[in-house]
Formats: sequence, C-alpha cells, structure tokens
Amino acid sequence: MKKMSKTKITLGLIFLLLFMQAASAKKILIYEVGTSGKYSTTGGYSRFRQELQNQGHDVATLTRGQLTRSTLEPYDILIMQDLRKNLDTEEISSVIWFVLQKGGGLFINGDGDNRANQLSIPFGVTIDSGVLLDPSDPIPGYDEQYVFSADRFGDHAVTKKIRDGVAKIGFYKTSGLKLGVDAIDVLHGDSDTFSDTGSFPSGSQPVLSAAAYAGNGVVYVHSDAEGFSNEHIEEYHNKRLALNIVQWLAYPVDSGSSTLDVSKLKVILGELELKRQSLEQQNKLLKQEKAQALANHKLTLSQEESVKSDLAELKGSLIGPFKITNWVFILIGVVILIASFIYRKKKLGETKSTETGGEEEEKVGDLEYEMEDIL
Repeated sequence: MKKMSKTKITLGLIFLLLFMQAASAKKILIYEVGTSGKYSTTGGYSRFRQELQNQGHDVATLTRGQLTRSTLEPYDILIMQDLRKNLDTEEISSVIWFVLQKGGGLFINGDGDNRANQLSIPFGVTIDSGVLLDPSDPIPGYDEQYVFSADRFGDHAVTKKIRDGVAKIGFYKTSGLKLGVDAIDVLHGDSDTFSDTGSFPSGSQPVLSAAAYAGNGVVYVHSDAEGFSNEHIEEYHNKRLALNIVQWLAYPVDSGSSTLDVSKLKVILGELELKRQSLEQQNKLLKQEKAQALANHKLTLSQEESVKSDLAELKGSLIGPFKITNWVFILIGVVILIASFIYRKKKLGETKSTETGGEEEEKVGDLEYEMEDIL
C-alpha cells in the first residue's frame, strides 16, 4: 500500500513538473533576415537556440519577408541579434505594437552597426557607436583591451532576477548604452571602462545591458551579441545570463511605476519618421550627385577619346615632321624656285648673247673700211 502511495506521489510530481514546464514554455521568434551565418541559429548561434529548446520553449526563425502584426501575433518573445537590416516604418510599428499592445517581450542582442537603434531608441535605450575598452579586466587569451569581463550589476528588482547565478560576463568588442529615464541598468563597466570615441570617458561606468517596461510588454537590450555565440556562450556565466534574460522576458517582475508612456513613444516615433525622411532626402541628393559625377566622367572620357583619335589621325597623315599636304606645298614651292632660277639664267644668257653679237658686227664693219682704204 505504501509502495502504491509512493508511486502515485512520484507520478503526480512528474505530471506536475511536465505541466509546469508546458505552462512556462513560450513561443519565440528569432529574426534572421539579413543576419550573417555567424549569428544565425543554423550557424554560429545554434547552441543558443538549442539551450532555449532545452528549456521547453518553442523556437522558430524568420529568414525572409517582413515583420508584420500577423507575423508576430502567434509569438510571446521576439529576439533580434546583430540586426543587419534597415527596417521600414511598418516593421518598426509592428514591433512596437507587439510590445505595447500585445504584451510581448523584445530581446535586442548586439548593435548590428547601430541598426539595432531603430528599435532600441523608441524604448529609451541608445546603443553608442564607439567601442569600449577596459584595461583592468582583460579576458585571458586575448591581446586587446576591447575584450574584457564585467561584474558590476545594478540594484533594481529586474537586475536581481536577471543576475541569478551570474557573477561575471564576457564582452567581445562591445559598445556602451545610453539610457532614458525609464530604462533600467542591469550590468555596467567599472571605473576604468571607456569608449574609444570619448563618448564614455573613464569613470563613467557605461551601461552594457539594460531593461525597460513598455506598455503591456518588456524590452531587453544587451550590447554584445558575440557573448552568446557558440564560441563564447560557455565562457564565464554567458549562457546563464542569456537564459535568464529570456526567462525574464517570458515572466517579467512587477514593473511598479517604471513604464514607458505611449505618448512619449509616439513623439519618439514621429522624430524617427522625420529622421528617416531626412535620410531618404540626403540619399536622393547623393544619388543625383553621383549620377552627375558619372555623366561628367563619361564626358571627360569621350573628350579624351576624341583627342586620342585626332592624334592617331594626325600621326597617320605625317611623313617625317610634316603632313602630306605640307610636303606638296613645299615641293610646289621648290619647283617654282627651280623654274624661276632656270628662267632667270636663260634670260641672262640671251642678254649677253645679244650684246656680244653687236660688238662683233661693229668690229667687222671697221675692218671692211680699213680694207677698202688699203685697196
């Protein structure tokens, strides 16, 4: 009888654990449009996906197409690591709807050459463009100060949940985060961590990982996607932090008064739209300038070809230093000179002949007179 009771208790516990795991499982969508193989779940991020599945989560990926409300509707969490694509206004609006209205969790992992700011800024987090250095906490095996570890956490309730079991995290060429009034710092650098652009001077303790409540949902921004890759996920407590972040996005603690006002987000979205329009106008002008420069270049090339053609034609018509037509005129001039010389010589000859003949006639006449006198 006791054995039966123990068996029932064991089975009950197993069913309870399975029920709890099923209840805690979330549907996760990982956005991979434009993502390099290094950060795709079929490449350098395969272990991250496997760890999520080991936690009981249903993980899907989006590798083509656009983010829309209908695309996001079935999911509880959206993960965007190393975002390398410029999202259009509809996609940004859909993600904001997913967080504010649907109550989803958004995990922005890595800066993606600052493209991640398209989504992080509306929720009060700006990823800086500079790269951080920390000379006092280098990771062994790396020669550069851009690779360092961090162990300074904030004291918010969110931080306490996310840092559970986490003592130190590795960062591999990352950027600092600038937080709005409603964002929460979770992890930051120490007193000698600074940016190579000067945006975070030494002593500023730049934020490296942050959270935010927004409407019905939550957002988490981690500045370095490299730390959760296959190459580094087992280093320090990187894997535990990644799983804690996802767990918090699935079940965030009470936000209290720290929420992002929808009206604020509308203002931010309006500013982003104006900035987008300005960038589009700048891009249009740059294209026009490029087209004009290309047309000028083609014209210059055409002129050069014309000059080359004229030179080739000129070289083909030269005999020695002169053109054929020049040689003709020169020969005609020589012929005229020769003819003139011959003509003058001939005229001079005739003149001398005439003068000589007259003198001889006078001499003959005198001789005849003398002969007559003798006779």
